[in-house]
Amino acid sequence: MREARISRSGLRARACLRKSEASHAACVRWRARLSPGWRSGTGEVAPSLRGKGPSSALLREGLARPLHTTYRSNTVLHGFARTSISLAVLLVVVSLCAPASAQENLVANPGFEQDEDGDGTPDGWSFAWKRTKQGDTEDMDRQEPDWAWDDQEFRQGARSLRIGIKRAQDDGVWSQERVMIPEGVKVLRIGAWLKVEGAEGGAADVAVVFQAKDNKWLGADYECLHVAQDTPWKRFVGLCQPPKGTHHLRVRFWVNFRRRGPITAWLDDLSIEPTDLKEMPPLTHIDPTPMPELSAADRERGFVPFAVNYLDVVMPAIVPTAEQFSPTLRAFAAPGEREPISFAVRALKDLEALSASVSTLKGDAGALPADCVEPGVVRCLVRKVHPRTSDMLSLPAFIEPMHPVNVAADTSQWFWFTVHVPKDAQPGTYRGSITVTAAVGSAEIPVEVEVLPIRLMHPEGMSWGMYDYVRTYSDEPGALEEKWRDQAEHGMTTVGLCGNLGAEMDMRGGRVVIAWTGETDFERAMAAYRAAGFTEPVQWLMGGDVGKFAASQGALDSQEYADAYAGVIRAVLAKGRQEAWPEIIFQPVDEAFEHRPRFEKMLREMQILKGVGVRVEADGMNGHPDGLEEALPLMDYLNFHDGPFLKRGVYDAEAWQEFRDRMAALGKTIWFYNVEISGHRPETARFSQGFHLWINGAKGAFTWSYRSVVPDPYGPNPERKFVFMHRYPPMGEEAGGPSIGFEALREGIDDYRYLYTWDELCKRALAGGTAEQKRIVAESRAWIAARMAEVDYSKWAGWPTQGEWTGGETVTEDGQKAVVGHLKTPGVWDYDEYDSIRRHLAGWIAKLQ
Repeated sequence: MREARISRSGLRARACLRKSEASHAACVRWRARLSPGWRSGTGEVAPSLRGKGPSSALLREGLARPLHTTYRSNTVLHGFARTSISLAVLLVVVSLCAPASAQENLVANPGFEQDEDGDGTPDGWSFAWKRTKQGDTEDMDRQEPDWAWDDQEFRQGARSLRIGIKRAQDDGVWSQERVMIPEGVKVLRIGAWLKVEGAEGGAADVAVVFQAKDNKWLGADYECLHVAQDTPWKRFVGLCQPPKGTHHLRVRFWVNFRRRGPITAWLDDLSIEPTDLKEMPPLTHIDPTPMPELSAADRERGFVPFAVNYLDVVMPAIVPTAEQFSPTLRAFAAPGEREPISFAVRALKDLEALSASVSTLKGDAGALPADCVEPGVVRCLVRKVHPRTSDMLSLPAFIEPMHPVNVAADTSQWFWFTVHVPKDAQPGTYRGSITVTAAVGSAEIPVEVEVLPIRLMHPEGMSWGMYDYVRTYSDEPGALEEKWRDQAEHGMTTVGLCGNLGAEMDMRGGRVVIAWTGETDFERAMAAYRAAGFTEPVQWLMGGDVGKFAASQGALDSQEYADAYAGVIRAVLAKGRQEAWPEIIFQPVDEAFEHRPRFEKMLREMQILKGVGVRVEADGMNGHPDGLEEALPLMDYLNFHDGPFLKRGVYDAEAWQEFRDRMAALGKTIWFYNVEISGHRPETARFSQGFHLWINGAKGAFTWSYRSVVPDPYGPNPERKFVFMHRYPPMGEEAGGPSIGFEALREGIDDYRYLYTWDELCKRALAGGTAEQKRIVAESRAWIAARMAEVDYSKWAGWPTQGEWTGGETVTEDGQKAVVGHLKTPGVWDYDEYDSIRRHLAGWIAKLQ
């Protein structure tokens, strides 16, 4: 291997303000392991950068703010110009991906040379193509791939494994079972030589499945090594972290795992080696955009402000384009609406005490209130990229109240201001400026806010909610009410209440008695619900205590169980009438379609609930559609994961429309849930709450979840599946603030309000408007229909609703992989088009209203 030729003197620590102790400690641990002189015994360069499979560690810009130092690399990214990468991160990964010592490769027959049993395939390896995934059936349209134990193409020795896929719907996989994991190993290093040709949507993956001693499935990393573009033989390396209890692995060479397109790939010299790591290092991110020419004034000042769309995820490595310089920040909003104004600052040298403030916004009709603009600075945290992965990445997470920040040279700092337009604001354009200051100088950014001459309507029957619990971070009185008011202020109309009844239940004389105290979980929830001002029924994802109480009276299929369960529900309804609670929509079991052992219980309890006469919801039926028809008569609300997919990840527009029409005829309501859950993907958050629902006829959107209650919400929390956080709480020196995704959820709800207001006015105009208004209706409906039809849900396979990097997963000349560019929801408009569509709607509303 080439030595990483970087001197220690090139490594400079960049201090950042307001780190949590956990984040800081993690950074210190990673920094202490830097070792620039490491060489591999196998001759490859630094480990590869994985794209987005679970549990692997790859290089991405921004390991942690204290270590962020940049140098210009001579490496050329495939398809991109020269770029900069984080020196600290490079050194960390070069060092950390080394095996603990000269370990024996855990893979049997890793070079695929042995065939002692003479069966024509490498010993220890098997191949499958007809049924490779759970849910595959014999009657699927599958075509056998071009697979072989190849003696014509190999990296070394005399053989390799080959799989060639010609159609998007086909895949193939070579597998080895029971790769034993040494006791005490926390992180594994996986390496392989791969060659790819004819990649037209498909990908080649080295996957690992984690299994317990009894072969129980514990998790998987299906894209541990992931190559989705043509490449000659190259060495790829990544890390994976087996979950607790892992005894052995199943390792797989899987081609076209996502079933997206043709590809041919070869694998040779596979290795799985223990490391001495106790935790996974964060990933990195690269932006290959060349820095534009700068003015002398910008260079002298040491920073340059630039405009950004808040739907973009402004990573610290993001490089502005010339078109983003010298911005005038513009926003428009209806009276009573809140609207973001977003910009960033590129540091040309180390900056201290960077801050921003806004002047009073003045117009012909006067001035907006001085406090109507809430200034904020976006804070990066080391977070998991997605719940289905263990990958950690330092990324923009939430908006802190404005305070001075230190910014390292050659990085970008994101600022987020929220304009609160008063309900009585007069229409017109209000102008002012934002002043950006640092120790080295200042800059002015013009601001224009247009208050529209319209009034938005509130759609009735639309359920927007966060899944949430009664428990809170604070023990202060009113904490529950405060967080639900926060949700209502972000446009939510209900809560997906998760949890137990939280009251003592007893059977006396054949009648259920509940000990209502005023402080039971459910009583507190209903009181806070009313105080927050939610307008739609509460959706109760029931905990286990009602079912446990019923089971104490008899078996699930017994009359005693039914009587006890129904008795509890009737007692809750009686209490609700007494206290004027909102209607309750009952969900007895969570995701029973996907988790089949729960299915019979769900059916039984839904039957009991329907017997009582309440409305019932079930979710996740597209994760495993079997049983939908059986359960359908018992459901009033069908809550589909992600969106218009009768089977998750498979889009059939015609079948969805037929199903949607059928549900409407049956009086069933369709909801969507968990389209975006991370809290740090604003585009997906906005799209999911507005245009997405409108296009598909869904009447609600639920998001998991408002807030995880963990000891340190600001730390990496690598041991947790995911930390769901849409509002970071004040803790110690931490001021907290809303996630960028939470703010975008509200914008999506506003999109729906614009659509709803326009549509209602269209109906009124057709019923009794002028000829000109009817012309506007025809023109606007055609235009909106065409724009909505541009959304391509066929690109929503797997979990791209969480966004994909515009630069994809590139491979450097050193054999490393990296995610590149901007995070973008596939199949949806460019960032600017969201507001363009809203602007058209506003114009038609003004003419029709």
